[in-house]
Amino acid sequence: MLVPRSSSAMPQLLVSVQNAHEAKRAVAGGCDLLDIKDPSRGSLGMAGRDAIATVVRAAALMSADGSRVPVSVALGEIVDWLDHAKAVVLPGGLDYAKLGTAGVNQDGEWTRKWSRVRQMFEATAEASFRWIAVAYADWTDAAAPEPEAVIEAAAAAGCHGVLIDTHGKTDRTLTDFLAGKELEQLAANVRKLGMVLALAGQLRADCLPSLAPAKPDILAIRTAGCHGRQRSGSICTEAVWAFREAMCEAFGQPISLDSQRGSSPIKNASALS
Repeated sequence: MLVPRSSSAMPQLLVSVQNAHEAKRAVAGGCDLLDIKDPSRGSLGMAGRDAIATVVRAAALMSADGSRVPVSVALGEIVDWLDHAKAVVLPGGLDYAKLGTAGVNQDGEWTRKWSRVRQMFEATAEASFRWIAVAYADWTDAAAPEPEAVIEAAAAAGCHGVLIDTHGKTDRTLTDFLAGKELEQLAANVRKLGMVLALAGQLRADCLPSLAPAKPDILAIRTAGCHGRQRSGSICTEAVWAFREAMCEAFGQPISLDSQRGSSPIKNASALS
């Protein structure tokens, strides 16, 4: 279970992957959590059920200490599911799930519809999981609720945490939309309400020093972990490791010998070859 970090701790690193092979590379690069998505389907594009199940099985084989690597899954946007009578059956082994809020800003009943979609997934899932609410930093472009409104709704719904991300995947990063005191205030509100905070949105190594004052619990990447920062490409162990090194520097933490690239033991990694 994720808990808010202490002020002296480094955030955990989450890497979004499409399949088990990418998951292996991400863990070898030092990530702490895996996220499953289809980047061709948008910010929170949902992967197929078979791909989700494969990564969940793989995650059980890849930890350095014998424990299972936690896994989250992207389920698309709330609006993607409003016309569905039932949800895709999610396999057991998922720890967290998230739904995007794009397209519901003008809907005064968005929280009720969000609740209905969550209940659809909970009703068919093979095992329980926790919810991470999603607030978009570029909320006006995404026609999404303001981040403050999402944070309040997340607390009321009993969500485990809040992800602040960008809906648009362009050259603009999270810090182009939220930075300084504004981001710190949102982060403080999340902590005050007892939830964990994840930050994402085309993050680069040079963004990290400006994110450190917000004291995020998790930093989430896809593009920064891919060959040549090509989001639609493949996860690269070296790129993940380089980002983790940059995190250590930005957050004033020594690089752990246990997590150095090439030395992290991957239990039964041959099962993913």
